[in-house]
Amino acid sequence: MKYFTLHKAQRLIGVIPANMSDNLLQKHIVKLRDFKGYIDEGDMPRLLMGGYYGQVIDPSASGLVPRDIWLQTNLGQALDEAITERDKRKCAMIL
Repeated sequence: MKYFTLHKAQRLIGVIPANMSDNLLQKHIVKLRDFKGYIDEGDMPRLLMGGYYGQVIDPSASGLVPRDIWLQTNLGQALDEAITERDKRKCAMIL
């Protein structure tokens, strides 16, 4: 089974960290980091297999392009939100 798929990455973005248990939140953060890292580092085999890239076939151009051009940015924002939620919970436990 594929770990990274475009659909899984897009679903991760829609998850609300405040609605998760501490354990699920930590797992969510790990997945977000992994998925964002695959794109940041250009893990082409994994990204191709997961459907991140689509083939452009045009008389004036050819090659691969991301199917979701905002995915990298959205994963980063989702990761920031999840980390903020985790840090907020840590502070609440200290008080």
